[in-house]
Amino acid sequence: MADPSAPAEPDLVQSAPRRFVLVTGAGRSGTSTMSGGLNHLGIHSPRPSLGANASNPRGFFEPKWAIDFHRRILERAAIDTFDGRPDAVDRIQAVLGPEHEDEIVAWLTDELEHAPQIVVKDPRSSWMPLLWASAAARLDMSTGFVAMLRHPAEVVGSRATYYAKGDGQGVRRYQVMSVARWVNANLITERQTRGKTRTFVRYDDLIEDWRRVMGGLQRDFGLRFNADIESGSRHSVDDFIDPSLRRHQVHWADLEIPAHLREIADETWLLCSKLGDRRGSDEEARAGLDELSDRYRSLYDDAAAISHDVAAAEARVARKKAVRETRIKLKRQPSPPAPSVGPARPGILRGFGGLARRAAAKVAHRLRP
Repeated sequence: MADPSAPAEPDLVQSAPRRFVLVTGAGRSGTSTMSGGLNHLGIHSPRPSLGANASNPRGFFEPKWAIDFHRRILERAAIDTFDGRPDAVDRIQAVLGPEHEDEIVAWLTDELEHAPQIVVKDPRSSWMPLLWASAAARLDMSTGFVAMLRHPAEVVGSRATYYAKGDGQGVRRYQVMSVARWVNANLITERQTRGKTRTFVRYDDLIEDWRRVMGGLQRDFGLRFNADIESGSRHSVDDFIDPSLRRHQVHWADLEIPAHLREIADETWLLCSKLGDRRGSDEEARAGLDELSDRYRSLYDDAAAISHDVAAAEARVARKKAVRETRIKLKRQPSPPAPSVGPARPGILRGFGGLARRAAAKVAHRLRP
């Protein structure tokens, strides 16, 4: 059901071949600006969507259905929205099934009643872009992938402003973790969309000359817009894409990032940018990104080994806490009525202890690197 409080969509293009655009990319990379810009140009962005807030005053253009759908899968796979583990994508693939594609098909079928061209944006889709493409193909919708790029230092600076908590050391840990997640997200997105219709768009390019960027998408993806953007006539996108919204111009000198991780992030940025200049395909960039994937995995494994004792200690604390909390809950429950005949069964009491241990084991499993 449509949200009556949500703003009406711009003039949607109704006469066009079926097209599906999936906007991916690390959070704070301009994904909302891209999806919102396409919506203003007549591409349907499903409602209801995540509303605006202080971190994104123009709105997220992020369908709530897609958010809920992705969250269920990520929770089952035990990974975060942004996750630095190189094997996180394998964890996703292990829990995906035909029923998930069927869900997307059913939802897109309903959304096609609004317009034949649909754009979906949710950074979580970076974990499963081909699932969306397969579902769209069943509805005769050709898919184009847009991977948004923004320099990792700016992304981390922006995220830290709104999401980092704690003292100086806590903020630094958040920054390092965010750079690792940025690297992993971009490497995984690039690997999964190879050979597909795709483009990599630098955030700076989009806000500086949206007509050139959107014109490229229109040509490469076969889209139809609600206006001739090459004419130069004023369009609502001119008001929507405001260069002043680029509020976080952070550089590496403003952050404390380990040198090896910074180097990998820089090279990932340069090679993905090269793909943006080559319409999504370049053999040299592809080989370089494969090499970076190996380097990042090696760096991550080394970091996990070094931090093993910290992770193990945290797991022990969490396990004890889970056991304690479970026992408290069990004590608060009313006692079962005593059997009318027969001896007491101590196995029941032992079962309570087993329940507490199983709860603690689940907590410890989630804390493993």
